[in-house]
Amino acid sequence: MAQTNNTVTPRVGPKGPSPRIYFTASMYSNDADTTGNLTVKAAPSSGNLYIEHVIVLADADCVSWTLNDDTAALIGPVELTATEMAHATDIVFLRPIKLSGALKIDTSTNGILNIIAEGYSV
Repeated sequence: MAQTNNTVTPRVGPKGPSPRIYFTASMYSNDADTTGNLTVKAAPSSGNLYIEHVIVLADADCVSWTLNDDTAALIGPVELTATEMAHATDIVFLRPIKLSGALKIDTSTNGILNIIAEGYSV
Protein backbone atom coordinates (compact mmCIF):
# COMPACT_ATOMS: atom_id res chain seq x y z
CA MET A 1 0.00 0.00 0.00
CA ALA A 2 1.41 3.35 -1.00
CA GLN A 3 -0.01 6.25 0.95
CA THR A 4 1.24 9.81 1.20
CA ASN A 5 0.10 12.26 3.88
CA ASN A 6 0.85 15.99 3.96
CA THR A 7 -0.18 18.57 6.53
CA VAL A 8 0.29 22.32 6.33
CA THR A 9 -0.48 24.54 9.33
CA PRO A 10 -0.57 28.01 7.76
CA ARG A 11 -2.02 30.28 10.43
CA VAL A 12 -3.01 30.62 14.07
CA GLY A 13 -6.24 32.32 15.11
CA PRO A 14 -6.64 35.20 17.57
CA LYS A 15 -4.96 35.12 20.96
CA GLY A 16 -7.05 33.83 23.81
CA PRO A 17 -7.39 30.91 26.17
CA SER A 18 -7.44 28.40 23.28
CA PRO A 19 -6.42 29.81 19.89
CA ARG A 20 -7.43 27.96 16.76
CA ILE A 21 -4.64 26.36 14.79
CA TYR A 22 -5.75 26.03 11.16
CA PHE A 23 -4.55 23.24 8.89
CA THR A 24 -4.83 21.81 5.42
CA ALA A 25 -4.23 18.06 5.31
CA SER A 26 -4.12 15.75 2.32
CA MET A 27 -3.88 12.02 1.80
CA TYR A 28 -3.13 10.39 -1.54
CA SER A 29 -3.28 6.65 -2.05
CA ASN A 30 -1.80 5.60 -5.37
CA ASP A 31 -2.32 1.88 -4.91
CA ALA A 32 -5.39 0.43 -6.60
CA ASP A 33 -5.40 -2.37 -4.01
CA THR A 34 -5.63 0.00 -1.05
CA THR A 35 -8.58 -0.70 1.22
CA GLY A 36 -9.26 -0.03 4.87
CA ASN A 37 -9.30 2.89 7.26
CA LEU A 38 -6.61 5.41 6.20
CA THR A 39 -5.66 8.39 8.40
CA VAL A 40 -5.95 11.80 6.71
CA LYS A 41 -5.18 13.99 9.76
CA ALA A 42 -3.95 12.65 13.10
CA ALA A 43 -5.67 13.76 16.27
CA PRO A 44 -3.91 16.52 18.23
CA SER A 45 -2.20 15.61 21.50
CA SER A 46 -4.78 17.74 23.32
CA GLY A 47 -8.04 19.25 22.17
CA ASN A 48 -10.15 18.34 19.15
CA LEU A 49 -10.11 18.62 15.37
CA TYR A 50 -12.84 20.58 13.61
CA ILE A 51 -13.39 19.97 9.89
CA GLU A 52 -14.69 22.83 7.71
CA HIS A 53 -14.08 21.62 4.14
CA VAL A 54 -13.41 18.26 2.48
CA ILE A 55 -12.65 17.39 -1.15
CA VAL A 56 -12.48 13.75 -2.28
CA LEU A 57 -11.21 12.72 -5.72
CA ALA A 58 -11.23 9.14 -6.94
CA ASP A 59 -9.79 7.47 -10.00
CA ALA A 60 -11.55 4.18 -10.58
CA ASP A 61 -14.66 2.77 -12.21
CA CYS A 62 -16.41 2.33 -8.88
CA VAL A 63 -15.12 3.56 -5.53
CA SER A 64 -16.94 3.51 -2.21
CA TRP A 65 -15.69 5.60 0.72
CA THR A 66 -16.79 6.67 4.19
CA LEU A 67 -15.36 9.65 6.06
CA ASN A 68 -15.07 8.94 9.80
CA ASP A 69 -13.28 9.68 13.04
CA ASP A 70 -12.22 7.23 15.74
CA THR A 71 -15.78 6.47 16.87
CA ALA A 72 -18.37 7.04 14.12
CA ALA A 73 -19.05 7.58 10.44
CA LEU A 74 -19.36 11.28 9.52
CA ILE A 75 -20.31 10.95 5.83
CA GLY A 76 -21.05 7.89 3.78
CA PRO A 77 -20.76 5.40 2.46
CA VAL A 78 -20.55 7.33 -0.81
CA GLU A 79 -20.24 5.34 -4.02
CA LEU A 80 -18.85 6.96 -7.16
CA THR A 81 -19.42 5.31 -10.54
CA ALA A 82 -17.55 5.78 -13.81
CA THR A 83 -19.84 8.62 -14.94
CA GLU A 84 -19.13 10.54 -11.71
CA MET A 85 -15.34 10.21 -11.90
CA ALA A 86 -14.92 13.47 -13.80
CA HIS A 87 -16.08 15.40 -10.72
CA ALA A 88 -14.73 15.85 -7.22
CA THR A 89 -16.91 15.45 -4.17
CA ASP A 90 -16.63 18.88 -2.53
CA ILE A 91 -18.24 19.31 0.91
CA VAL A 92 -18.31 22.57 2.89
CA PHE A 93 -19.67 22.48 6.43
CA LEU A 94 -21.43 25.67 7.47
CA ARG A 95 -20.87 24.60 11.06
CA PRO A 96 -17.56 22.76 11.48
CA ILE A 97 -17.78 19.11 12.50
CA LYS A 98 -16.06 18.29 15.80
CA LEU A 99 -14.13 15.03 15.67
CA SER A 100 -13.49 12.76 18.63
CA GLY A 101 -10.14 11.64 17.20
CA ALA A 102 -8.28 11.46 13.90
CA LEU A 103 -9.92 12.17 10.53
CA LYS A 104 -9.97 8.95 8.52
CA ILE A 105 -11.33 7.67 5.23
CA ASP A 106 -12.49 4.08 4.89
CA THR A 107 -12.30 2.66 1.38
CA SER A 108 -14.34 -0.50 1.19
CA THR A 109 -13.54 -1.01 -2.49
CA ASN A 110 -10.25 -0.76 -4.36
CA GLY A 111 -9.38 2.55 -5.92
CA ILE A 112 -7.01 5.47 -6.09
CA LEU A 113 -8.07 8.26 -3.72
CA ASN A 114 -6.99 11.82 -3.02
CA ILE A 115 -8.58 13.66 -0.11
CA ILE A 116 -7.98 17.24 1.02
CA ALA A 117 -9.35 18.43 4.37
CA GLU A 118 -9.31 21.91 5.89
CA GLY A 119 -10.14 22.82 9.43
CA TYR A 120 -8.63 23.72 12.77
CA SER A 121 -7.74 22.30 16.15
CA VAL A 122 -8.52 23.82 19.53
